Amino acid sequence: MDGLASVVNGSSIKDAAVIYGVARSINGVISLIQSAEIGAIVGSVHPGELLDPINDLIERFSSVMAWSLSSLVLQKILLSIFSSYSFKVIFTIFCVFALFANKIIKSLKVLQKVWITFLIVASLRFSIAIVCVLTAALDYSFLQKIEQASLETVQSFNSEISAGINEVASIEDDIDQELEGLKVAKVRLSDLIDVSQGELEVLKENLGEEPKPSLWGKIRGKEKSPQRLALEQQFDEKKLDIKQFKTELKALETQIECAELRSSGESCEGGWSKLKMMFSPEKISQISQKINQTINDLITLLVSLVLTTILLPLTFLYVFLRLLKMSVSVFAAQNRNFQNVPQNKLVAVENSEK
Repeated sequence: MDGLASVVNGSSIKDAAVIYGVARSINGVISLIQSAEIGAIVGSVHPGELLDPINDLIERFSSVMAWSLSSLVLQKILLSIFSSYSFKVIFTIFCVFALFANKIIKSLKVLQKVWITFLIVASLRFSIAIVCVLTAALDYSFLQKIEQASLETVQSFNSEISAGINEVASIEDDIDQELEGLKVAKVRLSDLIDVSQGELEVLKENLGEEPKPSLWGKIRGKEKSPQRLALEQQFDEKKLDIKQFKTELKALETQIECAELRSSGESCEGGWSKLKMMFSPEKISQISQKINQTINDLITLLVSLVLTTILLPLTFLYVFLRLLKMSVSVFAAQNRNFQNVPQNKLVAVENSEK
């Protein structure tokens, strides 16, 4: 249970961090676009005004997303505490003591306190792990597909509005020399991508040969081998490197096109020209529809994040608390009923038992 809870908690933290990062990235890009003023047929167009609804939405939910991440990190800390070796020893001692408490302790009040303390320690030992597993089960069963679809739409929107910002080219005096340097850089970057993809394939083959823990192994708390963890880390880093290289290659290709236009005498304003084309008057309607869809998907992501990181864990913890109170009430009621039995009946019961 501890191992499975740790796995699903780590996955939840990673997914929440991705959602938070995409939202803040959109917020940063919109802040840059808000400083741009694009000339239209009549007057001018401010792209930032068109993106204000998304920007306001992200600003309002920033604190909520921070609370969600804090909740997941708190769950991780509590899992580490309650699944530690020291706490396991304490819980085992309480189990053994509670097992023989009826034979050792004669006072009903003391015996009741012992069992109530045992219930509290047992709740602390298992409640957080069970909450993490149940929350992850509900998320996987009902919300994960919706979250993935919404996240893809939001990431696509982020890439589109970032295109004009990430491709701003600096103006250089010698266009031909600039163009030659860009082409050389493109060839080197293409070779680097090919080499990295070859290394990625080798890492993938090595991962396939390394044994992977089964689901039962995760439930029993069996960790991955150090070799597999190292290979997975290298594999993820290499994938990120290739993605970064491809982004740089795309930016280089755009700069090369711009430099070729300038060398032929045509006008080119770098990345801002693409931004102006993106927010031209004839595309405003199309972009508005895209923004409406993105707002819906962003709200879906934020609500699912709040649900799976705050509301569901608190609900399950509340259920555990109610169950604990009911158990304590049962012990207290049994104690009162036993004390209210007449003494002569107790004697008769003892004689019959003997």
